[in-house]
Formats: sequence, C-alpha cells, structure tokens
Amino acid sequence: MKIKTVAAALAFAAISAAYVTAAAQTDFVCMRSGETVAITNDENGNLKYTELRDSKGAEVAPQISSDGNTYLPFRYICDITGIADGNLAQGELPENSYRFINDSYYNNGGGSKIEIKYNGAYYCHNIGEEFEYTAADGSVRNVAIYNIRGTLYAPMGYLASLTGAYAAWDGSLSRIMFVRAGVNEREFLNENNALRRDKQMCLGYDTFGNNLVDSPLYLKTDGMTIADLSEELPDKSQARSVSRSGADIFYIDAADRFKVMNEGTKEIKAVSFRDESGAAVDISCASAFVLKNKIYGIEADTPGEREGRLFSCDTDGGNFRYLTDNKVYNLIMKNTMLDYYLFYCDARTRSDLHMIKVNTMDDYELQITNFAHENMLSGIRQFVVGSRNIYYLDEFGSVHVIDLEYPLEQVSIARLKYGNTVYAVGTDGLALNNITSMNYDYINDILYIVQKDDASRIYYYAPQTGGFTGVGQMDEDAGGLALFVDSAYANHIAAALPDGICRAQVNYSDGYVTAY
Repeated sequence: MKIKTVAAALAFAAISAAYVTAAAQTDFVCMRSGETVAITNDENGNLKYTELRDSKGAEVAPQISSDGNTYLPFRYICDITGIADGNLAQGELPENSYRFINDSYYNNGGGSKIEIKYNGAYYCHNIGEEFEYTAADGSVRNVAIYNIRGTLYAPMGYLASLTGAYAAWDGSLSRIMFVRAGVNEREFLNENNALRRDKQMCLGYDTFGNNLVDSPLYLKTDGMTIADLSEELPDKSQARSVSRSGADIFYIDAADRFKVMNEGTKEIKAVSFRDESGAAVDISCASAFVLKNKIYGIEADTPGEREGRLFSCDTDGGNFRYLTDNKVYNLIMKNTMLDYYLFYCDARTRSDLHMIKVNTMDDYELQITNFAHENMLSGIRQFVVGSRNIYYLDEFGSVHVIDLEYPLEQVSIARLKYGNTVYAVGTDGLALNNITSMNYDYINDILYIVQKDDASRIYYYAPQTGGFTGVGQMDEDAGGLALFVDSAYANHIAAALPDGICRAQVNYSDGYVTAY
C-alpha cells in the first residue's frame, strides 16, 4: 500500500531525539534530499550553511518518498514559518502553534496525532494516516505525517499550502527551496528558481574557486569587493588559507594557527580544536578551509611545514578527528553539480592521489595509468583536478596536463584519453619555469599558473585551446593567485601585491581569456 511504501522510503534515519531547532530570523531554507546541511539566511539577509540536527545532536535530512512527495523535518519548518511549539499549553491549542499527542490514552486510544492551529484554522492528522490536500499546481495528493524514530516528517507541499509559504524545486541541482509567507522569494531565487549568485558569493569557500587556499584575498558580502585579509589584521601580519562561512572569515596566521574574524565586527578569535571527547587538541595548520560548516585541513608536524595528517572538525573546533594515518599534502576541494570532493597527495610516494567524497567520507585511492598500467604521476609538487584533466607540477618545475577518459570522481582507476603532455614553454615562446602556484577555475574549466622570474606572469590553460597563454604580467612579486569566478555574475583574477591588490576582470569565450 502507498502508506507503507512511503514509510519505508522515509525510515532511513537513526534519529533518536524529539525535534529540530531552526536558526532565528530564518526566512528561507534551501535543502537537498538526504543532506544534513541546509542553506539558510542570517539576520542581514545573507546566505549561510546550517546543520540540520535535532535537540540531541542527531542529524536529520529531507527525503523524497517513493511516490515523489518531498518530506521535511516538521518542527524545523514550523520554526521557520512561525508555528510555535504548543505542547505545554493547557486546554485549547493557541493560535499559530502545533501540539503532538503521543499518548493513546489522551487520544482515546487512537494513537499519536498532530494538531495545528494556524491563522484561525484548525488541522488534525493522525500520525502515519493518509490525508488529501490540494497542491499549488491544483493536483490532489495523498500524503501523511510520519514519526520516524522520534522525528516528525511532513510533506513540503502541504506545509506550504497550509502556511502560504513558497516552495520550489531546482531540478538542475536537486535542491528544495522553502520561503516563509510574506517574504518575496526573489530576494533569494532568480527567475529559474535557482539561488541568486550574488547571494551565494558569501556562502563559503567553494564559491571562490581558491582551491589551493594560499591566497590572503577574500570576497566581501557585497559580492563585489575583493579584500586582503592581511591588511585588515591589527598587526598587518601574514594571512593565508582564507575561506569563509557566512560573515566569518577563517584563516591561518603567521604562527600557523587557525583563526576566525567576523567581517562585520572585526572580532578575531582562535579556533580551539577539541576531539570528540571534548579534550583540547593543539596543532599547527599547514592548510585548512571551511566547507559547508566543516573545517578540513592538514596538521603540520612543525611550523612552516606543508605536510601532515588530514583532519576535519566543526567550525567551532569541536569533533576534531584525523582522516588519515599517513602524511599528506596539497589538499584541494572540487565542487561538481551535485557533490563535493576532497583530493590530496600521499607524502610517502609523492605520486599517489586520494579522493574523499564529502557526503559519505569514503576515501578512494586513485590510479592514473596508461593502457600499459603505468602510473602517469611522478614527483608531484602541486596538483589540481579539472573536469577531465589532472594538472601537476613536478619536482623539476615542468607542468603536466593529463587528459582522462572520464572525470576522476566517477572512477577510481582513470585511463588516459589522449596522453600526458609536458609543457615547458608558453604560447608566447617564454619558458615556463619557477612556477610558484596553480589555481583552477572549476566553473569555466580553466587552469591558471603564476610564474616568478624578474616579474610575476600569469598563464592560463583551457582544454578547448591547449597550450599555456599569457594573460597578464605584474612587475611586483605576486602572492597567491585568487580566483573569484562565476560564469553568470563576476569573473576576476586577483593577486596580493606588496602595495595592494592587483585585480583583473576577465571574459571567457570558447576557452579564451580576455583580461580588462
């Protein structure tokens, strides 16, 4: 029967606690089926990541049932839509509140039920029992409210129709959007019901494309201003591995300590790492970044070292744990349409790459071979991962471009498509040597490198055109190259210079870059 099918599809979670707490002043929530991190807004209307957890810390996530209906954590959506918890109220249920009755004695032997009173109307549903409602498109749907191990799940469309909220589906990214009644959804969504890119720019590190995390530059919440964090610190000291989560700017200071600065208040705090038992963990950071309310980084054995064990923790430093036993280096992140991946290199061999799928944290050892099963990687100094390419610098300073048959995130054993090309000269005829950094624009599939000789030269490589083409030269010594990229909003190359920021806006056309 349909009820049993839907219940089976929802009975996925080992959730033991009673309810989910929503963030204050939330007008908007963007979720993805099966994911426990949602995008919400803060009190200033900027977007941020929020973990979906119940009162005991267990993770919850929206689910799509076998009949196509989307089910959301009931109490979380009630908090968003202004329906208060009325379980402690005596007598008649107060206006704009809900009450869960779990004792069959008080329900005359009828089992559990949920009562809702909203805008003068009263609703009552037995838990697990089907009822009909008319969706926004006029269709009549059969749904139910379920209690899955202590957490109530309710159909999104029904909650939207009951409260007058706006519910939408972004099919390209499988995202579920829910906007509080009275709020113009266009504050957060474009005409295609996708997130407005200017709102996304302050979400987190993945929107910047700075996947080698050496740059001190970051984009302010206005979505337009590129700032040098080192210039904003009281002592003007070194800052690197800059990433952000909402209004919080995370970075590694000159002493290899991970810190956070609030963009609005400029208050600076050290991130205090604590393991899962709450004990303090004292580490130096080789590199680190924030992704969807988690910190991922490499612990340095000694200050200044760039190799060490891979770790993760919450943004407040809690739940610190190591993800590897061996030393690694060159931690990067790649964002595809639906998933996030971490890549790192094994420091013992300097030729073996690993990939971690973030939503499962499964670690895959990758093999990049030719058809004779020979490893195509050797002496990796630095690497990045493109759509169907691996780019790396070897210990002699040469740039390798390896073309693959399939993207790395789809296979653990990758075969060559065209081969391994080693570039020693750019299209301008100048030697490619003394390359200090690489960065990859994953939105436009373009690699950038910075070469330091008597000046700092920037080259780019596009798979469509091939070859390393010069895009700019700076007479001063350029710091880590930062990319602020978005094919529909703003494309910038920026570098930190001794006397300020060098910034160039670029146009992309069929793999060609034009700076202006």
